Amino acid sequence: MTQVEVLRAGELTPTLLERWSAIQRSDPGYASPFFHPRFTQLVAQARSDVRVAVLHDGDRAAGFFPFQRNWLGIGYPAGWGMCDYQGAVVQSGLSWSVPELMRACGLRSFQFDHLPVAQEPFSPYQRARSVSPLIDLSQGFERYERAQQQAGRGRTFSRLRSRWRRLQSEHGAVRFEPHVDDPTTLARLLEWKADQYRRTGMADLLARPWFRQVIESAASASSDGFSGVLSALYAGARPVALHLGLRSDQVWHYWLPAHDVDESLSRCSPGLLLILAMTQSAESMGISWIDFGKGDARHKREFANSQVALAEGSAGNSPIAQAVRLRRRARSLAQRSRLGPRVRRLIKRAGAAGDDD
Repeated sequence: MTQVEVLRAGELTPTLLERWSAIQRSDPGYASPFFHPRFTQLVAQARSDVRVAVLHDGDRAAGFFPFQRNWLGIGYPAGWGMCDYQGAVVQSGLSWSVPELMRACGLRSFQFDHLPVAQEPFSPYQRARSVSPLIDLSQGFERYERAQQQAGRGRTFSRLRSRWRRLQSEHGAVRFEPHVDDPTTLARLLEWKADQYRRTGMADLLARPWFRQVIESAASASSDGFSGVLSALYAGARPVALHLGLRSDQVWHYWLPAHDVDESLSRCSPGLLLILAMTQSAESMGISWIDFGKGDARHKREFANSQVALAEGSAGNSPIAQAVRLRRRARSLAQRSRLGPRVRRLIKRAGAAGDDD
């Protein structure tokens, strides 16, 4: 049986961190920066409930399972709510089971909503599937664009190039900076994003202190195989679209975008122009894939040419786990229903057993 040791993230030795990174790099299924140990470390610096289960094969670490646990013993992926890839990073060929892992972690259940379908030990616990659209640029931008044209999506590029020229004509020379190391630019992005949350009626995740701390730390993170990338699209001297992403060796994850909502810019679609500039710059940065994260937004459909299958679900059958699952299903229904505001008020009154900030 695989032996499991549960540690605080700060207790991981350099040897264990190197081993985690080596396993992550050895398997394309773990290519996302969210599977890199540095992401878990950033979350652990902002939250005290983050743990890492280390799976041992004999005397050697062979797997890592980052999670956070609330006072009820309900487990969530480390960085729940901002982590777009979840699950265990495990050496190929290792035999392990979810029930044994949960017992070792002291979990009544484990909730997930961005777990790769390819993580087979979790297959019995999946209740719904979705995809994370991505742009495969492994053959370079020119071949990507040509393939998109052949697939009938060429109008996206001609339309955006026309808007690029319009933006330049009306607002000044357009330029793209793949990475800007500037706290003022980050502050502007967070201000735009908070305003977007308010305008659209979405929960302001940046109002959560731990969430904001992870974002700010990620912006300046730079380590082997993991970095924050703060990108900016300018018209003249004015930033018109910004994006904070995470990158691993070859994957650039589209994470926190926002743009200037000035009406004079709306016809130019600065947010889409920023994505176009990212695709054109990726090859020079050593990027092979831009991952949009789960969702079916129009811009993802227009640019994406591949996808990763994801699952959501819950491992565990305790009464508390079942109550959490029901509450989350009710919340999901409320978000899609016209009765959403009324249902959300009822859910809020029912308590927040599954929500830890």
